[in-house]
Amino acid sequence: MVKTMGIRDLKAHMSEAIRNVQEEETIEVTSHGQVVALLVPASRQPNEAEIRAALASLDALAAEIGRHLPGPTNVAEIISEMRR
Repeated sequence: MVKTMGIRDLKAHMSEAIRNVQEEETIEVTSHGQVVALLVPASRQPNEAEIRAALASLDALAAEIGRHLPGPTNVAEIISEMRR
């Protein structure tokens, strides 16, 4: 079963959330309605759907970052620029 909790709720009910996760429950942590983290039992491996969802989330994040970059660039150029 997957439960959803906002960050404020999680902070206020952390002990309860951890107990639920220990009982094999997954908790989606949200910020402004968007899932930002998953709390899953440490002993459980993510299933294929969860892995695909995580990768899609990373792809969306990369695309969002890319929209804010000036022109075509790559990671090496960004790191080099940051070091200057």
